[in-house]
Amino acid sequence: MRRQSPSSLPATVPLLVACLTGTLHARAESIISSGEGRRVIGDVKSEDESNVEVEIYRGFTHKVPKAAIATRQDIDRSQRPQREDFAQRRRALGRDDIAGHLALAEWARGQGLVVQAQGMLLELAERFPDRAEIHAQAARPAAAPLGADNRDFLARQVDAFFAPDAATDAVLAALAGRDSLPPGSADEWMHLCMAAARTRGKVAEGKQKFAFGALKTTVHVELCRKARPPAVPPADDELPWPVVISLHGGGKDAGDWTMGGPQVREAFRRRLDRFIFVAPDVMRKEYAEWAGNPDEESLLKELLRAVKRTWKVDTDRVFLAGYSMGGYGTWHIGGHNADLFAGLVSGAGGILVGHARGETWGWGVVGNLMNTPIAFSHGGKDKPAPPWSDAECDRILTELAARHPDCYRHRYTFHADKGHGLPGETTAESVAWISEFTRAPYPKKICWEPKRVFNRQFSWLAVRKPQIFTRLEAEIDGQTIRLRTLNMNGGFSILLNAHLVDLDEPVTVEIDGRRVFAGLVPETLSTILTTVADRIDERQWFSARLDF
Repeated sequence: MRRQSPSSLPATVPLLVACLTGTLHARAESIISSGEGRRVIGDVKSEDESNVEVEIYRGFTHKVPKAAIATRQDIDRSQRPQREDFAQRRRALGRDDIAGHLALAEWARGQGLVVQAQGMLLELAERFPDRAEIHAQAARPAAAPLGADNRDFLARQVDAFFAPDAATDAVLAALAGRDSLPPGSADEWMHLCMAAARTRGKVAEGKQKFAFGALKTTVHVELCRKARPPAVPPADDELPWPVVISLHGGGKDAGDWTMGGPQVREAFRRRLDRFIFVAPDVMRKEYAEWAGNPDEESLLKELLRAVKRTWKVDTDRVFLAGYSMGGYGTWHIGGHNADLFAGLVSGAGGILVGHARGETWGWGVVGNLMNTPIAFSHGGKDKPAPPWSDAECDRILTELAARHPDCYRHRYTFHADKGHGLPGETTAESVAWISEFTRAPYPKKICWEPKRVFNRQFSWLAVRKPQIFTRLEAEIDGQTIRLRTLNMNGGFSILLNAHLVDLDEPVTVEIDGRRVFAGLVPETLSTILTTVADRIDERQWFSARLDF
């Protein structure tokens, strides 16, 4: 059951349904669901594809939508004495005795009366919306063990989510409110999702066609190893492979992977023992195509996912490099998706400005590089790609690095007497510096300026409606998450896992100086599904989320 902020708890009280299927047994199934302003406790009399009909009192029934069911767990119908004891203890409590109610909830859970404890806590939470300890206990029943039927249901949803031509929105709708996971089970479900995700399209070595929907291109792929004497065995192929993506130069009616790609490949070959070299061609040979056409970025992201589906990839060592038009692409694609890369290398490139949109220079690119280093170089006499853009980047990144120690790492090399053709060793020097870095998959401090409509996740943040001129600055300090927002429209989510916070303890969220949430955050399959599908990355996935 998804938690909401204490200041905006729903007026409705979740339905608590004791469900008896088939013939009468000592064991039954409890269901916790979102509600319609009333609480129902009873036995299931019938059900169809959409609803469960529950008898709430001798002959009186109520229909509960299946889509509203959140979690299920077995309860023991022989517990009548414990239930009666619970009712007596509750009647003895003062209405505003918070400590007494919390102690009773803890006792009830120990007796197996999870549904009763949850119902009492939800009522208490409505009367005391700012008491974090109440919300912390109210979230705990979502972590009850999965029943066999519910486990099978969730497994089927994983298969459906990653099936060819999957209706992913329909799967997420089916999961809504009923996909909370027990403690300690998130890794198991992540591996199940990852295995399903890797059954989709893959790539091979060599030159080949690659398509993503209507988008099509040609890509060159190599498994590169550093040359070594014959007596020295090759590296273990079972180890994860770093990835180097090369964006070629060119322009109007010119350019393929050989324009700068071999230089990038050889520079990384000097620094890495082994890596997967990926060099796509642009779909259209136009000026600054890598940077200016969002379709190129969308296709490149799917190409990276295909590489991850094909080989065991070291996702903390994925590098993006490019020269000329590819340098522009490195700034834009690398900046928009900085959380995917260990480092960026740009030569004779820069940042485009969308004058027609009134776009501020560098928005959605430079600010996103808080945790992603970049090495860039330029010639002072470069006419096709004037150096002013890289010079401005160096100035702003230097100022940002001073404001944020250990962030915005960069290396700018300027050759005053050179034109568009930079010295051959410049790329090698940039690669030598950048190849020493590895990605931090879960930084505690991030800045994100969403820009492309298809980039809805960045590190541990997600937005519903990515749009330019939006910014989120976020940091985690212990169990407290603080965000500053600018021009947010459409809402956003905080993605969490055990690397970022202790999910067994309450989390506090402050947005623009105001506390908006305090409590436990349950782990859910839907969060794992969406983040695994977006990244296919065992080093960067999330199991819990808060929506705002």
